[in-house]
Amino acid sequence: MQRFFYPILLGLFFMGNLIPRSLWSQEYLIQTQRFSVEEGLSNRFVYSAVQDDLGFMWFGTKHGLNRYDGYQFKILTAEKDGLQSNVTVGLRKDSEGMIWVTYANTNDQLTAVKKVDILNPWTLEVKSFDETFGVDCPLKEKDIKRIEEHKKERLIITTKKGKAFSYSQEEGFQNIYTTDSTTIISKLLYSSNGYWIHSNDQLLYLDTKTNQLDTIIYDSLYTFDQFKNKLILQRQRPLNRDNPYAFHAYPLEKSFPDELENVEGTVLEYFEEWWTIKGLEFILTKRNFIVTNSTGQKIFEYKPIYNYLRDAYVDNQYNIWLCSDGEIVKVHCLS
Repeated sequence: MQRFFYPILLGLFFMGNLIPRSLWSQEYLIQTQRFSVEEGLSNRFVYSAVQDDLGFMWFGTKHGLNRYDGYQFKILTAEKDGLQSNVTVGLRKDSEGMIWVTYANTNDQLTAVKKVDILNPWTLEVKSFDETFGVDCPLKEKDIKRIEEHKKERLIITTKKGKAFSYSQEEGFQNIYTTDSTTIISKLLYSSNGYWIHSNDQLLYLDTKTNQLDTIIYDSLYTFDQFKNKLILQRQRPLNRDNPYAFHAYPLEKSFPDELENVEGTVLEYFEEWWTIKGLEFILTKRNFIVTNSTGQKIFEYKPIYNYLRDAYVDNQYNIWLCSDGEIVKVHCLS
């Protein structure tokens, strides 16, 4: 098992330039640990991660599920353990601690969910979605397009037919939003009073208290996320060629806005996730993972061995697990 330690002085190196000692600021230690087939991983291509209620880390790979106990990997496969497939592309944990496993057919169609299993991490028993929830469930495994978690221990499930559901043990399946069957729901996020919905080129906000639906027309929306009480939006085809990865944002504490507030800033590529821990900012794109301080100075960057970064997961010890084409990287920031 390889270990790498990166003592970083914020402000020491930025864009390759040495800054005078008088400008040094708080010291951080970025510790990384790498895992691949040499450490017992079943496959180099790693797509998703989740931590179970026992503290074990689970990883979905191109060849089976991998459970890591801090020392070694235990591998679950279709042939040995009854998974519906070995291409395990998505892992999500529900309010009962069960792990929802999504599968894809090929490496070229990782976003196209084909099958869904429910894994019991205590017994390692695996059942299909349809077998678990039965004929009375309001949706079928074949209809599921995307499964996400949100902070209130509910799963958010979007379908291929324009519907969105929440799921928890207490409430079961609740229909959040329904549109026509030709509309594609690309992403859905929970906010304090409702849901943000990316549907085709529209950004929708559904107020769950009033059941009112509002719309922003945001041309060529690529993605959006919540960060520091702001909603960040990024276009797929930028309006400003000089700043192709610019984004827009506005405060989430406001009511639904008439127009978006421009934010002066850019990231290096189209972002997938953006969050903060202990004063540091973390940006995940498909090509790199960046850590910056509160002033935006880059203090750490990781790029995958091969093509893409696939997922980033924060465990209960604030370690960040990066899943990529080539390896798993565990990142821990110490101040």
